[in-house]
Amino acid sequence: MSGAYLRKIDAREREGTKGVPPGESEMRGPSGRLNSSVLHLVLVAVLCILVYSNTFSMHFVWDDIGQIKENASIKTLHGVPALFRSDVWQGVKGDHPSPYYRPVFTTSLALDYSLWGENPLGYHLTNVVLHILVSILVYLLALKIVGRSEWALLAGILFAVHPVHSGAVAWISGRSGPLASLFMFLSLYLYISYKERKNILYLAVSLPAFLLALLSKETAITLPLIVVLYEICFGDGKARRIVSPLIFYCLAAIPYLILRLSVLKVMGWSNQPFSHRLYTSCGMLAGYLRLLVAPINLKVFYDIPIKRGFLEGDVILPLFLLALIVAGLFFLFRRNKRLFFCLAWIPLTLIPVSGIPTLIYPSPMAERYLYIPSAGFAMAAGLMAYRSAQVLLERNATGHRRASIVLVAAIVLIFALLNYQRNYCYKNQYIFLNRIVRDAPGFYGGHSDLGAAYAGRGRFADAKKEFLEALKLKPDSDSVYNNLGALYMQLGEKGKAEELFRSALNVNPGNANAHYNLGRIYAGWGRYGEAEKELLFALKSESRNRDIYYRLGDIYMKDGRFDDAERVFRQALSFAPDNAFTYYNLGVVYIREGDMEKAIEQIKHAVHLDPGNEVFRKGLEKAYEMRRDRQR
Repeated sequence: MSGAYLRKIDAREREGTKGVPPGESEMRGPSGRLNSSVLHLVLVAVLCILVYSNTFSMHFVWDDIGQIKENASIKTLHGVPALFRSDVWQGVKGDHPSPYYRPVFTTSLALDYSLWGENPLGYHLTNVVLHILVSILVYLLALKIVGRSEWALLAGILFAVHPVHSGAVAWISGRSGPLASLFMFLSLYLYISYKERKNILYLAVSLPAFLLALLSKETAITLPLIVVLYEICFGDGKARRIVSPLIFYCLAAIPYLILRLSVLKVMGWSNQPFSHRLYTSCGMLAGYLRLLVAPINLKVFYDIPIKRGFLEGDVILPLFLLALIVAGLFFLFRRNKRLFFCLAWIPLTLIPVSGIPTLIYPSPMAERYLYIPSAGFAMAAGLMAYRSAQVLLERNATGHRRASIVLVAAIVLIFALLNYQRNYCYKNQYIFLNRIVRDAPGFYGGHSDLGAAYAGRGRFADAKKEFLEALKLKPDSDSVYNNLGALYMQLGEKGKAEELFRSALNVNPGNANAHYNLGRIYAGWGRYGEAEKELLFALKSESRNRDIYYRLGDIYMKDGRFDDAERVFRQALSFAPDNAFTYYNLGVVYIREGDMEKAIEQIKHAVHLDPGNEVFRKGLEKAYEMRRDRQR
């Protein structure tokens, strides 16, 4: 009975999809349907706010500190055009080898900075708004694919509350995923609308939206594959209809590829042999699928060991499971193309983060990478719930339908509570780094970063313990040597610190932080020539680091080289014109030179930028006093 009924449904669906895109009849429904859809959108938005309401009191963590607090590139909107000519780490201190080109993401940070400064509340608000918009787009896409607003609502709700999204929303720097998804899903929605209504305007807007998605995050590159998948499932089957959209979207990606290559000089990076990436990807892909279905044992950091042999148990078993899933998809293609579309969405959008193109450093696997693939899972869940409801309705199984509704509601509630709890992992830097060490005790970077957090809190013994553990895990880490040296500087043991900075440079002669710290030590010892040499070397790698210019200018002032001091402070102002300390130091240079008018002008700039700084105010009063003394 049920098998015959399912075959009837399949036949009706195949008949109904000939020449009619999914959801077309739904979108042309009565006005009451529109009202219910609006209510559904409001419900999705409210759930997003409730699930992420606890993020509004959270702080900057991990990359947020460098990307926002210490990033000179985002602190003025005048610098936005330069963001499109630089990688995502431009203006951020330290070495960041990952080649990321995401100017729309960094522009969003600059816009937030112009509104909120260093108040994390505004950034978290932006992240939640982005998640709301993306969840609404998932609902709208599901409405077109599933064709029933009630079950499209389930897709939107599941996407809104799924625990794997916590890292992409609660963590400010995870914003690139929702931002790319917003433009990617909008582009797909417009393409489907173009196919439904035969209006070229939809396609004309869809293509720029795809470009914006790429400029937000690289993973949006899978959109052409999703468009082709849509044509295969719901088109007329003609090869020309399938190839044409692929050409359009590939052409739209060309400006992005040109910009990326011109800025990064590489299209990607591959730090492991292909065979190792392939073996490692098996476990990662199986893990991603498990996280979508059963989001338990979640981690803020996954320490993924590289697989070097095919015969390892955690390679063969996941590969066997993946083979079964692929075979099931091929079988499903003939039975239910709507469900096939939703499920095939998942592996297609996992390709960039699967480990096969590259093992992403330092996080080969992360829950936030599931942000785009999870949309396919959410739509598939909505469609399967709809099909189950049809079967139960045919059987007149009222009791089973109620039990199903209760089960779905329970799953949504559990997901929402898990997500809400997960957000606390990103509450502050200290909690986050402790969580990394707990989740990945073998990851040296977690211990090193936690050591730095302990040092910032004055817990020097704990900091030293974490740095030594990091060196045990990775004895050739120049960054850990540098951090341990900085700790000894705080403790006043500059001789030991110098040894550690030298050890860092033995591992990596180009470590700008180690050169900078050596310059600070030598300046403190009055060895200005050696200090200048180290700081100039640091500037070769970090030519826009205002701290280096500050130290260099301070050395020149102490050494009586006022012209050189003025020059480096002017250079610092050329890329950081809103830095009050630089104006103040420039004023001090003019005081030393005896030019009180210029000194007052510069210190007044500093007071204007930071009116609450007592040092600046007293410096200005002293400058006025010195000018009066000279005029007597």
